[in-house]
Amino acid sequence: MMNIKRSMAFFLLLLLFIPALGCGPVISPKVMAKVDSSIAFGAVLQNPDAYKGRTVLWGGKIIQVLPQNGTTYVEVLKMTFGWREKPEEAYAPEGKFLILFRNMPDFSNFDRGLKITVAGEIQGGVKGVAVGSLTEKDYPYPVILSEEFHLWKDRVYPYSSPEPYVGPWWYESPSSGLRF
Repeated sequence: MMNIKRSMAFFLLLLLFIPALGCGPVISPKVMAKVDSSIAFGAVLQNPDAYKGRTVLWGGKIIQVLPQNGTTYVEVLKMTFGWREKPEEAYAPEGKFLILFRNMPDFSNFDRGLKITVAGEIQGGVKGVAVGSLTEKDYPYPVILSEEFHLWKDRVYPYSSPEPYVGPWWYESPSSGLRF
């Protein structure tokens, strides 16, 4: 009888903790400890050089990837965070910023429109004209040097329901014909 109670207690604890396994933060606690959450994006946008050296956690939607000599910039449309620091489209965009990456070999996963969360150190600001191919030449882009980032892969469900029944065999398509 004692073993059954012990097994039930273990099972209940397991049920309580399973949902938490996939729900942790996307940025490591070590990096999050450096983040100054009191810094508002609007303040940095007004005077990026005043915040040089401070670490922030920002996120948004990727506009484009801009490889330069030995570095790469990613232009991002800043958005507010929702659950687990995921950028949310429900709110109005706050502006644009640049993420600076050094020695990042593969940017093939950085698709336009993909959401990104990044923690990094503010490097100051740069006018769009200083970095080739930016969408706005006179815009004062705040630049952060990426220390850690997370790309959000949105799940796409191509079918909302099973295919319609088309014949005596459920998974047969009309073009395959009947087999006897």
